[in-house]
Amino acid sequence: MTDRVADAAVAHDLRALGDADRPRAQDRHGVGGGELGLDFGVVFVFTALMVALARRNNFPWDAILGSEIAGDFKPKPRVYLRAAEAFDCEPGECIMVAAHSGDLAAAAKTGLKTAHVARPNEHGPGKGETKPSVPVDVAVASFTELADKLGA
Repeated sequence: MTDRVADAAVAHDLRALGDADRPRAQDRHGVGGGELGLDFGVVFVFTALMVALARRNNFPWDAILGSEIAGDFKPKPRVYLRAAEAFDCEPGECIMVAAHSGDLAAAAKTGLKTAHVARPNEHGPGKGETKPSVPVDVAVASFTELADKLGA
């Protein structure tokens, strides 16, 4: 696949997502407003989508890390561990924040702390996770609530 074809495919995928890169109001406040008090943001998702979201909404990420940094894909342990290594952290010093229980279960197996943020309408009305289906360290309904629970 040529770079031009790959770029066109990525652009098509991003256009197909429509407003998926627009955060909910409470997410923008909790993350974009800096209330989490984090020194950096680590995100495990389709990197191009997160870059678009961050640019559009002026989110203050220092880094956006996708599975590319590990040269592998979730839920393989290397993906989670490589992100911690990139910041010279032990897994237990990091927290994986996600809306998908499977991602959180895999992260927990590597020693990362976990936080579930509900996305009850992620795939349409009532078609998302309202609560985790696996044990997590923190479960919240919004990033603002996460910031409160973390004491940020």
